[in-house]
Amino acid sequence: MKKLFALVLCMVVSASLFAATFKAGQKLYVSKDATLKNDASKRIGSLEKGEVVIVVESDKKKSKITVEDNSSVSGWIENKYLTKKKVVKSHSGKKVTAVADEIALSGKASVSSKSLENADATVDGMAPVSEAEADKKIEEVIPPASEAAPAN
Repeated sequence: MKKLFALVLCMVVSASLFAATFKAGQKLYVSKDATLKNDASKRIGSLEKGEVVIVVESDKKKSKITVEDNSSVSGWIENKYLTKKKVVKSHSGKKVTAVADEIALSGKASVSSKSLENADATVDGMAPVSEAEADKKIEEVIPPASEAAPAN
């Protein structure tokens, strides 16, 4: 009986050690699309993968957050959808780039900059963009300084 009690006690203590809790004011990222709920656990909206949120309060299973870009949007989200690592936002049909340090993967995988050096990988099904292509797109939107109009 004592062994059973000790085993149960160890399981409870270890479970509480691994439960994710966050600190008020902490900046987090939504790791995949998630439901935002009110205090009565009723769905009030949704959060997209990559959105930045600020923790208001947190317990072992869920956190009350506000969206960084729109502080009027707040509610509860399950902690399993939150991460400290920066997440690349989902973009419908748009090409995006990211460095290994900016990528948080779902599941139990990891990524390093070495593994991405020559990788022909995609992010959310989108083809990677070369540095030359990115520079060309930037120049289309922002002309080089030599072509910019002089300041008055």
